[in-house]
Amino acid sequence: MTGLITSSFGLVGRALPQPTTDNVEREVRISRYGDCYAYNVVPTKHVLDDEGSYFIANNGQTAISGQTQITFTATAPTISIFNSDSAGNPSSKRIYLDYNYLVAGGTAFTSGGTGNVATFVAVTLDSQDGVTGGTLLSPVCANMDTGTKSVAIVRFGALAAPAVTANARTIVGQRLVRCPVTTATLSLANVDQYLFNFGGVDFSMALPNAASATLEANAVGRTVNLPPVVIGPGQSVWVYVFTSTSVSVTPGNYFPEIGWWER
Repeated sequence: MTGLITSSFGLVGRALPQPTTDNVEREVRISRYGDCYAYNVVPTKHVLDDEGSYFIANNGQTAISGQTQITFTATAPTISIFNSDSAGNPSSKRIYLDYNYLVAGGTAFTSGGTGNVATFVAVTLDSQDGVTGGTLLSPVCANMDTGTKSVAIVRFGALAAPAVTANARTIVGQRLVRCPVTTATLSLANVDQYLFNFGGVDFSMALPNAASATLEANAVGRTVNLPPVVIGPGQSVWVYVFTSTSVSVTPGNYFPEIGWWER
């Protein structure tokens, strides 16, 4: 046989096909859109890490101060991830967000009054960067056999962002993360932890872990499933962790950990 195979074909099988015994040839199963069905024998992310596509960023054992806004502010994200690859590069990579994990540091978020409502999360995609402030986190691959470098520029903390462009897309408008601890305290230092799981298959809700419908005095360990987010070349995702209160906020801090893959 000479030449290259320019097309390959399989049998469209939306329904589960009949099984075949070992060592017997049969056609490849494809979807009605031409996608091949694949059985993932390793249901973890080790394959991505093995090829050098998976990255993590954190600040070690040093906490970073969060935002001070009392309502949602589009120019004040807490997490910024910018894809520095060039859109004109035919081999440019996209960034696929996996998770953002925040554990409260030694300083709690507090306020100067009794108008606390809650802590929320929001997510915006935009076709720009321009974010300043906070702490620049260094991505690492958890596979020392690969020398791949990340195209992500990751910042965390009290960030200042430019006004959103006309291309901006609101992916998450507002999700509840936790109710206030008391009328003057918004978080519990050293024990509160939030996991934002991007692409989670089930919707999750943050219900108060207390008898009161408006106060949550106990420590919170909460997973919030968010929509999948893909960051193209020259684009950014901004994650807002913000409080809603009628009075000024004294910022607490977090130990951040962020995971994603690039392909």
